[in-house]
This record gives sequence, C-alpha cells and structure tokens, in this order.
Amino acid sequence: VANIYDKEVILYIASLMATKIENGEEVSQNFVFTANDFFRVTGATPSANAYTRLYEALERLQSTQIKTDIETGGEGEAGFFSWVETARLQYTKTRTGERRLKAVNVRLCDWLFRAILKDRSVMQYAPSYFQLSPINRRLYEVACFLRFSGVTSIRLGDLQHQIGH
Repeated sequence: VANIYDKEVILYIASLMATKIENGEEVSQNFVFTANDFFRVTGATPSANAYTRLYEALERLQSTQIKTDIETGGEGEAGFFSWVETARLQYTKTRTGERRLKAVNVRLCDWLFRAILKDRSVMQYAPSYFQLSPINRRLYEVACFLRFSGVTSIRLGDLQHQIGH
C-alpha cells in the first residue's frame, strides 16, 4: 500500500506537469526524469538505498488500488485506479555488470492527470516539505487545506481526526 513517502513521487511529477503548463508546453500523462533530479528536489542523498526506495515507491504507487466514485474536470466515474498506470526504470550495464539507472518513465493514471490538468488541483508545497517528519507533513497538508478552504480555526479533536491519530 502506498505511504506518505511515496507521495513525494506524485508531488514531484505534479510539479513537473505544473511547470510545463505554466510555460505553455504540451503535457501528456507520460513523464521521464532522472533519479538524480528527483533526489535533488526531494532532498534525498543518492545512494543504493535511495534508488531502492524510489523503485519500491513506484511499485506501491502502481499496485495500490483505489476504489472510488469521483468527479474531476467535469467528468465522473466509478471504478478502480492506481496512482500510476505504469512505471519503468531504464538502465545501462557497466562492464562489470552493474546496473546504472538512466531514466525513470512514469505514466499517471487518467484520474490524477485530469485532476492536475483540468481542475488544477495541485497544492503548492514549500521545498522544505520534503525534510518534514510524517506527522509534520500531515499537519502542513491540513493547514494548507484549511487555509485554501477559508477556515480560520479548528477544534483540537477535529485536527486530531484529520491527522489520523
């Protein structure tokens, strides 16, 4: 099941998409990026462990099934989807047989792509978001949602419920 750290991949891809939209470039559901750029943006140190975590995050995002009845971009549907439709890691091999990651290819699911493209449902994140602990990330997200919704205060019990504790 996808976790809060896997969201980094979705946020990174959403930021790539938002940048293309802002620059007036054509966007598609397919994204190609390097692991090093992803690590730079998310503040991770490139290491064998970091590459393994990226691979596992993509696997969880693709294999987590969401059942929903949703509307985005003026369209509705009931069904099942995964956060990413496909994920592929392209690599080269060194003379010693070691794999070197060349590129990451990800295809967003229809629902997520449409939500970003048509509804512009992408929350802006501060770069320091990626250095926060899981509970602080959730607090940040709740605070942004409340601000976006125009809520100026929240009861402690409601906040506790929103965070999931």
